[in-house]
Parts: sequence; C-alpha cells; structure tokens
Amino acid sequence: MSSAASSRAPRVWVEDDGILCIDYGIIEHLTVEDVERAYRMHLEVSPKQHPVLTIGRGLGKVNMDVQRYVSRPEICAVCKASALMVSSAWQMHLGRMFLYYFKPPYPTRLFTDGAEARAWLRQFLPPVPITGAAPAAGCDNAGIETERKAEECQ
Repeated sequence: MSSAASSRAPRVWVEDDGILCIDYGIIEHLTVEDVERAYRMHLEVSPKQHPVLTIGRGLGKVNMDVQRYVSRPEICAVCKASALMVSSAWQMHLGRMFLYYFKPPYPTRLFTDGAEARAWLRQFLPPVPITGAAPAAGCDNAGIETERKAEECQ
C-alpha cells in the first residue's frame, strides 16, 4: 500500500458497549474507496451488525457514489444505525443536504457532540441479558416459549 493510501486509512474499533467507530481523521474528500476500506476493516474487527459512529473532521466533499455504496445490502447487514460526527456548521449543513437527498436505509443522524451521538446509538444495541437468572419452565434463555403458553414464561 502506498503512503498516500495508508495515510487515508481510517481507524476502526469496537467500543466496550458495542458501538463500532470509524475515524477517517482529517479528510477533505470522502470517496467510495475510503468507505470500502472502512467496510473491510469493519469486517476484520467484527463481522457482526453494530451501531456505527463515523467521525470525519475537515470533511467538505462526499462523492455521490458513496451514498449508493453505504446503501448496499452488505453494508446494511453490518450497520444497524449510523451517527455521523461533524465538527462545523458547514459540515452540518452539507450533511443535512446529503441526508435529505441520499439517506441510507438504516437510521442515520448528524451530531457535533460525541456523547450525544453515542447516547443515540445505544438505543440500537441489543439488550444486555440478565445474568444469574434461570429461565422459567418451558422457556429458553431469552424467555421465549418452548412448549407452554407465553403467560407461563413471565
């Protein structure tokens, strides 16, 4: 990989709560190649579906092909919701325009505050199982009826 390509490689990680983060760093122009690279890195870090926090400081231009790419079935399979972090009023304006015309099929919102973005994404995390509690008779570990009526699982 060339030094130019590697300098554009995003950082991708999963936080303790299950939110997957993609940080493009300081990037002026987001291309399909950038998003493809982030998708491959997402799969390497975790092939599961996650709510995704995307950070792009300095972003001023996004190719129209990016919208088509982020709406592809393979992206939808790993992105439960997307919070897009922007750092300026100009980016917020561009982001709103982009989402007005090219909103992905999963919930997507713009934020300037990381804590607010993470709080919004947490609603898309799977519920945390209660540990130590045995399932009711006739129910599996998720409390789903196996042989008895649903009322008995409560």
